[in-house]
Amino acid sequence: MALSTSKVSPQLSNRQRRMLQDMGIDVFTERRTPAYARSDIQELTEKTMPLNVSLPNAAPSPSASPRPDSAPVKDSFPASVPAPVNDGGNSPTDTQVRIELNVVATSGLIHLGETPLSAQELRFLQDLASALHWARTRKRLDERLRNSQLLWPIVEATGTPQRAITVFCQKHHLFSDETAVLITPGAQAVLTPWVNNETSHWIRVKTLDEASSSGAVKRALWLRAMQSLPAARAS
Repeated sequence: MALSTSKVSPQLSNRQRRMLQDMGIDVFTERRTPAYARSDIQELTEKTMPLNVSLPNAAPSPSASPRPDSAPVKDSFPASVPAPVNDGGNSPTDTQVRIELNVVATSGLIHLGETPLSAQELRFLQDLASALHWARTRKRLDERLRNSQLLWPIVEATGTPQRAITVFCQKHHLFSDETAVLITPGAQAVLTPWVNNETSHWIRVKTLDEASSSGAVKRALWLRAMQSLPAARAS
C-alpha cells in the first residue's frame, strides 16, 4: 500500500523527493507566499504610472506642458480684411475727374457741349460750316457733320486726362486759327485746366437753339465765326 503523506518536511532534498515519487509516494509541499513589507510595494502614482495610463479626476501637473493636439487652433486668415492702402500712384484729384462732352465737327468747324444737339441745331451747324468753308475756299462743302464724344476716364487710363485732351485737340485742330470752335461755358470749364495752348479764338456759345431759330442771332454768330478765321477775314 502506497504511503501518502500530506505534509513533507521541508528539509527533504530534491533527490529524496524524486526517490519518493519514483516509489509511488505522493509528495505534497505547502505553498507559501512570501510576506512583503509595505515599504517594498510601490504605490501606483502619477509619477510611477505608465505613460499610456490616465488617472481619473487627476489634476494636471503644473509643470506639464500642453499636448500639441490640445493647443488652440488659430484661424489661417484674419477676421476682417484690412482696407487697401493708398500707395500714392494716383492722387485723389485725378481719380475724381469725369469728362463727358458731345462733339460735332467738320474739318473747319467744331462744336463742344455737354449735351447732344437737336436736329434743328445740327441743320444750323451744317449751314454755318458750309458758309465758312465757302468764305475760305470759294468751294462747296461736301463734308457732313461727324458726331462723337470726349470721355474720361478711358479703359486702363491712369494719371490725369491732360494727355488725352491734348491728343483730342490736336486731332481736331482746335488750336489752329483755321478751325472755328464753338464751345459752351460748361465744356470750356472742363477743358481749360488741361489746356496750355492759346484758345482766344474759341467762341463761347451757351446754346445754338436761339441762333438756329432767329435770323439776327444767326447772322451775329456767323460774323463772330468769320472774325475768328484769318482766311475768312481776308476774303
